[in-house]
Amino acid sequence: MNMLRLIHPIAVGVCLVCIQRVVAVGPMPQTKETLAMMGIANNPSLTTAQKVEQLNDYFGKVPLHLEVLSFLMGCDKTAARDSALKQFRKPDTSTYHKLECGRFLLTWSKVPAPDFIAEYAPFLIDAVLNQGSDEFMKVRNDDSIRLSAVGEYAFIASGFEGHNPKHFEKLKDRRVIPVLIRCLDAPDYKPAHSLFDGRNDRCNVERQEIPIALARLDAVEAAEKLKQVLEKHYDYWLRFHSAYALGLLLPRSESAKIEQVINNLKDKEAKLFFFGFGSGLIERGDPAGVQYLAFKYSVYHEDNDVYGVLYMLEERLEVRRKGKVKDAAALSEFYRGALTYAPLRAVLEFDASKLKPSDRSQEKNATPEKRLAEVETELERSKERILRCYTEILDDLKRHRITALSGLIAEIAQKTRSEEIRSVSQKWLAAVRGK
Repeated sequence: MNMLRLIHPIAVGVCLVCIQRVVAVGPMPQTKETLAMMGIANNPSLTTAQKVEQLNDYFGKVPLHLEVLSFLMGCDKTAARDSALKQFRKPDTSTYHKLECGRFLLTWSKVPAPDFIAEYAPFLIDAVLNQGSDEFMKVRNDDSIRLSAVGEYAFIASGFEGHNPKHFEKLKDRRVIPVLIRCLDAPDYKPAHSLFDGRNDRCNVERQEIPIALARLDAVEAAEKLKQVLEKHYDYWLRFHSAYALGLLLPRSESAKIEQVINNLKDKEAKLFFFGFGSGLIERGDPAGVQYLAFKYSVYHEDNDVYGVLYMLEERLEVRRKGKVKDAAALSEFYRGALTYAPLRAVLEFDASKLKPSDRSQEKNATPEKRLAEVETELERSKERILRCYTEILDDLKRHRITALSGLIAEIAQKTRSEEIRSVSQKWLAAVRGK
């Protein structure tokens, strides 16, 4: 599970979990070799086969295999896939370069490498066990080279950086748990690296995903360390994911203790950890976690703009979708809170007058008429997302036979300016009434 990042979803109004922080591989240097590869790739007098042959010669001439693979992919996607497999399988390929090949084949390659994860998993587990913590615990000063065995293992577990979290099933090996626990104390990156998190631009992005890996390994023995991280660390996302892991790992009898820990935290955003904790509870099937889906546990709950509201709703529906909670009373209470939350109601009713522009410069500098027009444009751009989310809510209500919210649905049907929202509302009401 990849928890959500604190970046405002303003650009094009898209909520994509896996692209909200910069990739772990930094900018590639413009060396003479880079310029030479660029010349080969763009040379119209060369055939594709000639370009591939010449580019393959640069493995070993440049520090990053990913640089060569990116040029190859621009020329021939299949050849890039085949080159990555060949480099990975070579006995003399370094661990780091094998990690690069793995990242390419699992996330970048446009041509699938069937069952590569079965080949990659033993290598990655071995790398974590044999050199993972020693490598990860060092201060890494090179801002352009970031891949590590522990980081890649954690990224696959969480589905971050474009990884498929289903691949983690091949990587589950409890022997790595002590290594991962130790790596929770890994240092930050140096020099400071510009991240979208907005908390601490030195933070170790790979470290932030480790609690998710521990949760997926059912590492109950990590609970005490995760609790310490939640209480005392400064890295927001490391703490957030620790709260999630604790919700998933600990028995229900321990939930009150974690809730008290979060309540006792002094930092202003501590309450947001309840959403992480609740997400873990819900994934485990504990209906007590549903209360923490409330919008007040989001950093955007006071923003009142289209994209912020949709972002909050989509992240909560994603948690709901992945969870195992079937308690109709708890779900009814959550959906009642959602459908009475004024900004969401304004979105569902397409009432631009009650919302702010997502572009804050429009809010501060534009005339009221221009602000209203901007919000109307955002609503129009988002209408498919709005309908998709609302339909998912109605389907969940129907699935769990929750009819107590019929009055709210009828109000939305009456007040909305969207024919699509009105139509699905009326169909739902008719089904509930047995018509």
